[in-house]
Amino acid sequence: MYYSNLLGYFLEIIFITCILVSIHASIDACYDTLRVRSAPETCIHSIDCYDSNAECIYSVAESRHICCKPRPNIILPECPAGRQTPTVGKYMPILCSLTNSVDDDMCPQGYECLPSVNIDNGELHICCAI
Repeated sequence: MYYSNLLGYFLEIIFITCILVSIHASIDACYDTLRVRSAPETCIHSIDCYDSNAECIYSVAESRHICCKPRPNIILPECPAGRQTPTVGKYMPILCSLTNSVDDDMCPQGYECLPSVNIDNGELHICCAI
């Protein structure tokens, strides 16, 4: 009886661990579809990254700082009518979602969440100056 319970408990722990590992692996290390990993494996500052366009960011998925650069041939989203967009780091526009229930929590003060004008499907939303 004791060994049966112990085996069941052990199998449950293995199952939960497998789920957590698969969730962890599915999180994009660079957070979004606009960036990809860049060498080296770890960094402290952006100057540690081999690619001059890469930035050193903390990856929650990997629990360490990694280099991320813009995807090759990526078209970064733009605001309508040439409105300014705030950036994070060197180039990354602040992405937002119209489904966020807390309107004031999506974009910095003075900005609003709008669909990108240069992305065909209009699914990508960014913060744009009001």
